[in-house]
Amino acid sequence: MDTVLLDIAANGGLRTPAPAPKPPPDPGDQHLWDLLAVEPGTVLVAGDGELLERPPAFARLLTPAAFARLWGLA
Repeated sequence: MDTVLLDIAANGGLRTPAPAPKPPPDPGDQHLWDLLAVEPGTVLVAGDGELLERPPAFARLLTPAAFARLWGLA
């Protein structure tokens, strides 16, 4: 897990996103939707069932378990 956090810290950046082209299913997720729209192909790791059921067309969503498997952490 330390490797993942170091990689995020080394490659992460701050963004102030413009509003996403379409609103999210849950208005409370607008901030996530906006961040995902900033960079095409972005991956969000989330356990939010509503987001996972209706992800945005412009991003990929993974459950924490799927992310852990992908990185060989599980």
